[in-house]
Amino acid sequence: MSLHDLSDFFSLSRALNYSLQDTTQGRFFILTYLVNKQPFKSRSDRNLVLKAIDYIIHAYGKMSRRVGPPAVLHPLRATALLVRTTGRVDVVDILTALFHDLLEDISPLKQTNDLRISQEHDLISLLDALPPEDAQAVQDRLKYLTKKPSENYYTYIGRIMNGGPITADVLRVKMADRLDNTLDMRMDLQEAFDDNDFYQTLFETLFVSCFNQCPTTDWEHPFPSPLNGSKRLFQLFKNSVLLTLIRRNQHPEPLDKDAKVLFDAIAEASLREAQRNFLHITRFHLKDGDRQRELVMEAMDYCYHGGIKQATLPKHHSRLDGLFKEYFWHVSKEHKKRQLDLLYKDKPLMLQATIAFAVIFKNFIRDEHFYIRGIGIEGIEAH
Repeated sequence: MSLHDLSDFFSLSRALNYSLQDTTQGRFFILTYLVNKQPFKSRSDRNLVLKAIDYIIHAYGKMSRRVGPPAVLHPLRATALLVRTTGRVDVVDILTALFHDLLEDISPLKQTNDLRISQEHDLISLLDALPPEDAQAVQDRLKYLTKKPSENYYTYIGRIMNGGPITADVLRVKMADRLDNTLDMRMDLQEAFDDNDFYQTLFETLFVSCFNQCPTTDWEHPFPSPLNGSKRLFQLFKNSVLLTLIRRNQHPEPLDKDAKVLFDAIAEASLREAQRNFLHITRFHLKDGDRQRELVMEAMDYCYHGGIKQATLPKHHSRLDGLFKEYFWHVSKEHKKRQLDLLYKDKPLMLQATIAFAVIFKNFIRDEHFYIRGIGIEGIEAH
């Protein structure tokens, strides 16, 4: 399985979702998909992971993702992505990945007291079945992976990066989490031109004067999604923050092989998502070829002269100046909604943002020293 390939991701999602409906052998099929048919060290390890799968399925219940599928698919897929990356069936890694969002997603406020006590008892029983040092390792990792109510995204990732001896273990799970979230954005929006060549479209936009003047295909806009274009760009922004903070903090200790694979997979998946957003905007929202060419040329000039290398303040030189600070730096949920709504209405800026993000993630892939200056654990320090 290619970690960033959507077809492979959809196949994994379908297999897991189908297995969730099977009340007889479903748990065993899920276990097989999670460990990619690799053997466990012992039968007791296998049985423990089966119990953990059963636990999270009941804990998540009928909760769903923003785009519709069962919420429990996320920890299951993230675990499968992690195991496929490491090639190891490690019970501590698996339990950490399965439970990585548990304390955030399963709010006590949404449960009856009896249900909460029952779930806590079952979780303690699961951990008690581990050797003491392994049980402590799972708890320590989950403590770092659980975002505190008082934390913003920057301080949260910064705390993970400062996890001491367990940083590498926690970081791999966090990257598997972000990779799944990135690929999951396409679960409800598979468009007819998803397989179109972004670079060919870009070439024709720039060099073929009649391109888009007489379209050969009458594209039909997909049904509205809970995750609109500006919200998708915000997810790409979060990935750029994560990859930046990892790059800024990987010296003198470089990423291990498995973490590097996940890092590159996030960058590649994000690059492709940026490209799909560009195609969507040019097909449905900004159809005039001359206007497209003008916006692409402006974005190309901005990127070529280093605009994407640092967070900037709003200026008059380019509409991309201040993008991160103006639209993606939020002080509250209400502020976030307001700014993303404003961005969604500004299709020219969204088109240029897709190009900027494509260049950012291509740089993460090509240049091992690249990161965005002005982004740190304190937030955005724009210039």
